[in-house]
Amino acid sequence: MLSAGGKFAYLTTTKYVYEYTNDISTLFGGTSTNASTLHISAKVSLVFPTPCEGVLQVNVPWFMLNIFTAG
Repeated sequence: MLSAGGKFAYLTTTKYVYEYTNDISTLFGGTSTNASTLHISAKVSLVFPTPCEGVLQVNVPWFMLNIFTAG
């Protein structure tokens, strides 16, 4: 069954699963050697028990944060 009026077009009988991965790097202002990096991976599940109700589950199995400072 589609959500009410087809506005979102999600099926109430289906579990939608997405994987998300991102790498972020930041340099600190005024320097060229101080930086931080972040790598994150996540799995997102989305279900609609009813046409008007959605449940979002985010699973973050791991992430890695590195901070580099000039010494």
